[in-house]
Amino acid sequence: MTASFRAPARLALLLLLTLCVRLAHGDVSISKPLTGQTYEVSDGVAKVSVTWIESNAQPKLTDIESYTFVLCTGPNANIKAVKTLAKQIKASDISGYTYDLSIDSDVGQDGYYYIQIYATATNGWTIHYSNRFLLEGMTGSYEPTVGAVTKPPDAQTSLANGDNTMVSIDSKSFSVPYPSQTGRTRYAPMQTQPPTKITMDKSSWTRRFPTSEVSYFTSFSSSLAQVTTITPGWSYTISSGVNWASHAPDPSANGGWYAASERLTRTPTLTQAAHTPEAIVSTSTS
Repeated sequence: MTASFRAPARLALLLLLTLCVRLAHGDVSISKPLTGQTYEVSDGVAKVSVTWIESNAQPKLTDIESYTFVLCTGPNANIKAVKTLAKQIKASDISGYTYDLSIDSDVGQDGYYYIQIYATATNGWTIHYSNRFLLEGMTGSYEPTVGAVTKPPDAQTSLANGDNTMVSIDSKSFSVPYPSQTGRTRYAPMQTQPPTKITMDKSSWTRRFPTSEVSYFTSFSSSLAQVTTITPGWSYTISSGVNWASHAPDPSANGGWYAASERLTRTPTLTQAAHTPEAIVSTSTS
């Protein structure tokens, strides 16, 4: 392999490894409680387990220092904090990204609530909300409200920029096409998952985002033109399960095996040249 081919190959491998490392980290993405899940009061308390996963966004979960859990209700545009359930719980004290909360029955009436998770990181903070769940057997006087939507409120993030200034992220920033942004901090759209099948006719396909442009430096730059790119966390969760289907048999057991010689239509033979001692290879039709 020549040097001209080695460099692109190494660059491609480095890029692949970088992407793999990047996708292994992420911000809080709450997977439980599930939407509409019911929790009943027992002995004056409702037990609710909150679980979150990696969302492929900054800050990394390994950078989270503490979590605060608040019981909320109300529509997305008018969030009401009902009670702080757990405050400044150290991330090191939480195992497996799951935390069990106890909700006293006297904090409100039966109805729909959700959990706010306030996470502090080494370079800022984030706020995320769980799906709405139903509490039954409540004895309090506060009446919860739901609103017309079931999707959790939008997440909020505030992170330190490269020059240590705090950047409060507006969710509208992610809707601006990436090539149109000029700031030192730019915002990429949320990562989406492919559907199980494509139903749209290929002739009607359109590009979702405009093509990007690239320009090259002609000399070394004394400063960075861009510090970081921020990607929002997933607004969805991915569930997985065990595939209990029996494994496929080996090729020799399912009739798919064959000897390579059976597929040959021309076989190599050795012939002797008339005036030279060297054997040369020729082919004949079998």
